[in-house]
Amino acid sequence: MEILKRIVRRYDVILIQEIRDSTETAILDLLAMINEGASTYYSMVQSERLGRTSSKEQYAYLYRNDLYVTDEFVFNDLSDIFEREPYIVRFEAPGKHVTDFTLVGLHTKPTDAVAELDGLVPVIAQIKDRFSENPTENIMILGDLNADCSYVTNTEKAALALRKTPEYHWLINDDDDTTISLTTSCAYDRFILTSPGLFDYGRSTSIFHFDQEYGLTNEFALEVSDHYPIEIEFTQNLTPKLTPTLTQTKTKPEGYMIGSFNIQIFGDTKASKADVMEVLSKIIQRYDIIFIQEIRDVSGDAIQKLLRLTNEEGPRQYGVVVSERLGRSNSKEQYAYMYRLYTTSVTYAYVFDDTEDVFEREPYIVEFSSQSAAVPKFVLAGIHVKPSDALAELDALAQVHTDITNRLNTDEVVFMGDFNADCSYLNAGERDALVLKSNDYYWPIGADVDTTVSNSNCAYDRFIFVSSSEMRIDLKTCSAKPFLFDKEYSLSSELALKVSDHYPIEIEFKQNLTPKLTPTLTKTETNPKGYMIGSFNIRIFGDTKASKADVMEVLSKIIQRYDIIFIQEIRDATGDAIEKLLSLTNSEGPEQYALVVSERLGRSNSKEHYAYMYRLSTTKVTYAYVFDDTEDIFEREPYIVEFSAENAAVSKFVLAGIHVKPSDALAELNALAQVKADITNRLNTDEVVFMGDFNADCSYLNAGERDALVLKSSDYYWPIGADVDTTVSKSNCAYDRFIFVSSSEMRINLKPGSAKPFLFDQEYSLSSELALKVSDHYPIEIEFTQNLAPNLAPTLTQTETKPEGYMIGSFNIQIFGDTKASKADVMEVLSKIIQRYDIIFIQEIRDATGDAIEKLLSLTNSEGPEQYAVVVSERLGRSNSKEQYAYMYRLSTTKVTYAYVFDDTEDIFEREPYIVEFSAENAAVPQFVLAGIHVKPSDALAELNALAQVKTDIINRLNTDEVVFMGDFNADCSYLNAGERDALVLKSSDYYWPIGADVDTTVSNSNCAYDRFIFVNSSEMRTYLKAGSAKPFLFDKEYSLSRELALAISDHYPIEMEMYREGQVVDPVRRNENFEDMIISKLLKLLF
Repeated sequence: MEILKRIVRRYDVILIQEIRDSTETAILDLLAMINEGASTYYSMVQSERLGRTSSKEQYAYLYRNDLYVTDEFVFNDLSDIFEREPYIVRFEAPGKHVTDFTLVGLHTKPTDAVAELDGLVPVIAQIKDRFSENPTENIMILGDLNADCSYVTNTEKAALALRKTPEYHWLINDDDDTTISLTTSCAYDRFILTSPGLFDYGRSTSIFHFDQEYGLTNEFALEVSDHYPIEIEFTQNLTPKLTPTLTQTKTKPEGYMIGSFNIQIFGDTKASKADVMEVLSKIIQRYDIIFIQEIRDVSGDAIQKLLRLTNEEGPRQYGVVVSERLGRSNSKEQYAYMYRLYTTSVTYAYVFDDTEDVFEREPYIVEFSSQSAAVPKFVLAGIHVKPSDALAELDALAQVHTDITNRLNTDEVVFMGDFNADCSYLNAGERDALVLKSNDYYWPIGADVDTTVSNSNCAYDRFIFVSSSEMRIDLKTCSAKPFLFDKEYSLSSELALKVSDHYPIEIEFKQNLTPKLTPTLTKTETNPKGYMIGSFNIRIFGDTKASKADVMEVLSKIIQRYDIIFIQEIRDATGDAIEKLLSLTNSEGPEQYALVVSERLGRSNSKEHYAYMYRLSTTKVTYAYVFDDTEDIFEREPYIVEFSAENAAVSKFVLAGIHVKPSDALAELNALAQVKADITNRLNTDEVVFMGDFNADCSYLNAGERDALVLKSSDYYWPIGADVDTTVSKSNCAYDRFIFVSSSEMRINLKPGSAKPFLFDQEYSLSSELALKVSDHYPIEIEFTQNLAPNLAPTLTQTETKPEGYMIGSFNIQIFGDTKASKADVMEVLSKIIQRYDIIFIQEIRDATGDAIEKLLSLTNSEGPEQYAVVVSERLGRSNSKEQYAYMYRLSTTKVTYAYVFDDTEDIFEREPYIVEFSAENAAVPQFVLAGIHVKPSDALAELNALAQVKTDIINRLNTDEVVFMGDFNADCSYLNAGERDALVLKSSDYYWPIGADVDTTVSNSNCAYDRFIFVNSSEMRTYLKAGSAKPFLFDKEYSLSRELALAISDHYPIEMEMYREGQVVDPVRRNENFEDMIISKLLKLLF
């Protein structure tokens, strides 16, 4: 490996062949070794595994980072000429002698060398066709062509098309020896250049005899390879073919960046060192999200100081979420995620509930949303592993993954952090035996990478991906690496070690940002007015079709017609083709689309993906899964996705897409009844539409068989008849179909006559040749009425006037868990209540799985005009009957900037307060803190008095008086008498309780003021509180509910307060009253 490293570093670009590693780790290990300590970093592009036999090979190009790959593809070998199809990569090289060139790498099969070398003629033709809009003559064929000795005789060489054609030049001579063996003399490895093209540049060609260069024995050299590298150097640009591009210095990453950094005992001491903090701030600004470990600061000041410095020094603002202090010993640590507010928001955060006490510091799991990333929603699970328990803790991450799947229903998960996964803490055997070292997971940083500043040569810090995830697919090649900040910022080793003994590790993802271009395809069709859903079999959609600009333009135009389109027959193992189509659609159209894609499905090697593309402005995905076909009926199991669409007449529905195997059409279509039962069990809905290429006609399914199908009963409706032709080839077959549940709202709201094929060839005036290049099927489509007046015919009568101000609520939902969440009438009322508020603090969540609050969030987002997010505390309480707190907040008005559970070192609280800092640009007070609590009734006096300590902690951490305490304080009746209440610390003139002791906050009419708000008297929040707005919200009266239903919801009313919004006029009397209160309070402080 050391010799290979030295060889690779000799070149700007090198083609490596004969990579026979099914795990695909060997080449990554080599790349990591090459980059270790290098002054210039290398990147890599790699083909899929190629070959007809099980002994498959890959090609890889390793190239310096001052070069750029502008395109790469494997030759589409329709005639099956090649054992291993050529791998073609186009490079841009700003500032080099040759600024643009294309390399065609090939390792021929020795026994087929003549045929494969002649097969290069159509390869060159395909390259020129692919690059027709940006042509190049600078093409070079290179590799082990086996073009000599017994494989290609002199007579055969002379007859080769690339030998007889004058514009091709073979630069390694026939009498050269490219082999290391002392018994052979064969010119197997060659360069072939074109003229006009690269042959016209000044150049020198040679064979690199590395054995002589490095003083190796022949025996050792043969361990490296039996071939020498061949090399070519371009020395002078005599006739450049293209205008050179501007030289770019690649200082900033171009994609979406995520980092992980153990800052080594980060607390007050480190935070007081200006030089260290400046470096840390600079590092953070490199990332969209960075996970920070080893925060050892009881006060919480250090991380806040770093956040402030980062926001002062950088062009973009950051937010932070911080875990509670974790660890069994006194030396506890916190985790934090800092994230760029411009690109990223937090939608969920929790600490793993480690019931078995495996972890020293439990993982901190945060779900992020980012429209800037190729994957718009994903989960990061960060951990700092205890060195002596590394094996046990890393194995337990499998349980964490299960928990994330159960809570958040996603595999878009990346584990990250200081795993202590190397050297004395974890040996290679232990690491390879880990549960998360199976093929289901991917570790992009190799064991030979040093993530330490101190050069201990240990790969402690790592990322782990779910192999099948979109995050894994969208990871930029070779972007997972340590960020060597000492070299990047030219720091002394002394200063670097003051910053940390670890480097940050980082990963880069594709951006989801595409420029708008004027479409070149004339659009003649009338735009549909309703909500449009399509289904399209694009017929062998992969790299070949994706390389045809005319085809892709038509496909992009078709997609823009629909709110959702279900795409079948994606035969592209890399996933590049569908991503390319998404990118083109987003660049050409006025609306942005997103994508969900199934895994590759099918029993044979010719597997397919399904995909749903959907318009982001109208549609959201709320659930997706592939049917679990335990009986193995389906060739390609149905892909089932639940969508939410506020402007459709039916705002939540399920699409179940399938591409039926023609020879099994009868069995697969009958089995859709099982799929329907599964959907009902999982999602509890009849708003289902089956769709796809059913092959439900002609020779595959006759009329008698079709009419006898289970889904042909009166319970189902097929809107496209058997006499409709859904094929472009005019075979007159109704292969593509929709099936509705007859009684569904979807069926009722289907526009009459809208279910039909979309004849894109006629609509866009295409030639029959181009139409068939697009597909042999037409898309089929259905149109629904728009929801012009959302939430029509509600089952719940809503009479309240919508508040004008910024609304904050607090609600004890009384034992909120699976039982309550299963009651549709209760959940409908709860959803309606939540929609009243910009923020609502929810208490008494007693659900270990976390499903109930997620179900409530999902329902609220599907029923209301605005989207909400949630932050949830860990489960709190001394007994088994633990509870969680949650804040739901309206995304259009509110953001979370900080969240933590109070560190109750004296164990005063049964359930410690959950403190969240919010940012709300359109509120009169744009940043404020809510401190929520559910007080234990028997300890009400002690817990309420201890809120003074919580207030002090908030000031120390967040440096603000804009604080409101809220929740079920149990501050009345038998739990707290008037004398006790009036003697509370927070009953001094420094605080204001807007809800009086004579107000009943209970549904049961027990006449107790349990639920309260407490303001800091001198705060702006107090000043901007609307007079009389702090009160219980009597939802039973407001919605005309029966007493039985009201009590099924809760025995408490929500309490609420209304704040002025930015720009609203404050009642002058009220403002004066508050001002007088504030002045009196401050005078009393001065006097006493």
